[in-house]
Amino acid sequence: MEAHIVDYYNELPQMVHVIDKLNEEYETAMDTIRELQQENKRLKTRHIPPEIPDEENVMEAFEQKVRARFIEWCEGDLDNYEPLSGKLMDDYSNYKDPSYEDSLIKRLIRDFDDVTNQENPQWCELLVLTTIESVGITTEYVYWGYPMFEVEDLIESLLSFEIPLLSVNNM
Repeated sequence: MEAHIVDYYNELPQMVHVIDKLNEEYETAMDTIRELQQENKRLKTRHIPPEIPDEENVMEAFEQKVRARFIEWCEGDLDNYEPLSGKLMDDYSNYKDPSYEDSLIKRLIRDFDDVTNQENPQWCELLVLTTIESVGITTEYVYWGYPMFEVEDLIESLLSFEIPLLSVNNM
């Protein structure tokens, strides 16, 4: 580019200011691109199931641990779903409360996260919450009493390591 007469009287040529402004715009655009790439990566990994251990003894111990958590709340009888249903309803409605760290739902999420070696904690959370929602445990439950479900079916559904929502599984 040809120099302008104004450039002779200024300390820096006019083109330097244009280049500085372009560099600022470039940095802003690159920051936005980096943020979008991180968000994209986070969204992609959310629905990817972690590796499930192949060892039979690990899975048996895990199944017993999950079953014991439910048996504890069913007062030793898996046909007695009401105490468990009440506990899950209470835990679900207070799920976002940080003081509820020791709730049954959060313990189940940690159990699933532990057995999958903390590969994808968001997936474990999604698995537990959607499975519980699939049996009627939601904040929108409008009937008297607690949702009725077969505890054994809930356990089997959780231990299948499959998210019950078709809309999420097709992603």
